[in-house]
Amino acid sequence: MRILIIVTIVLSIILFGCSTPKVSPIEKLPSIRLTALDGKSTFLTDSLTEQQPVVLLWFDPECPNCDAEIRSIINNMDSLRHVQFVFLSLVSVEQIRGFVKHHQLNTYANIKVGQDTKFEFPKLFDVSSVPVTAVYGKNKALRQVFLGSATYSNILQEIKL
Repeated sequence: MRILIIVTIVLSIILFGCSTPKVSPIEKLPSIRLTALDGKSTFLTDSLTEQQPVVLLWFDPECPNCDAEIRSIINNMDSLRHVQFVFLSLVSVEQIRGFVKHHQLNTYANIKVGQDTKFEFPKLFDVSSVPVTAVYGKNKALRQVFLGSATYSNILQEIKL
């Protein structure tokens, strides 16, 4: 009986003691390379400061729910000025530019918009429909992922927690 207990303990240490816990690639703000609206330069999502929360919003300019979510954010920007927003889409840079112009997104210093040419966001988050909103805290740790429309209130609540 003692031998069985010792063997069990040794096997447990070998199997569980040496394994590294798996961390989801989205638990920390992922590094997604986005093409800027000039169509040439790129930026990485993880290059954003840790001093402010980050919201990644995967959208399509033709999506009514995406449009409503972005309008909700813009209409409440006074409460969200301390948040870094990254709006990313799979559509062409030209389509994204039209969306940015329509919503005057280039007037907000805390909003970056880019094209996810390598389809990194949907692969990392394992999603296929828009909108998807990922909220990260000041330390770049994931707070919440909203599948479908998130509201200004949802985002604000996650940031304040």
